[in-house]
Amino acid sequence: MRRKGNALMPLELQIIELAKNVGEVYGFQIAKELQRTSKSKSLVGYGTLYRALGRLVKMGYLTARWEDYLANLSESRPRRRYYKLTNKIVEGMK
Repeated sequence: MRRKGNALMPLELQIIELAKNVGEVYGFQIAKELQRTSKSKSLVGYGTLYRALGRLVKMGYLTARWEDYLANLSESRPRRRYYKLTNKIVEGMK
């Protein structure tokens, strides 16, 4: 699917809607929620999801931050990168 002008792609719109409802989210959480809401048996592809997140950050719709390094050690898991809506999106939705 090709982007037309500055229009957002369906996956990008879904990510924005999820972030609007949940607040700060991380990639795997987004993938699981998209799977749940679409009734799909598979997750969104890693490359597809993270490219979309990167585009949204680059366009100024999301901010991204890595969680504190020690937060993941107690749970023995990789660090999470959290995404949050910016005022650019929040202002546009009023």
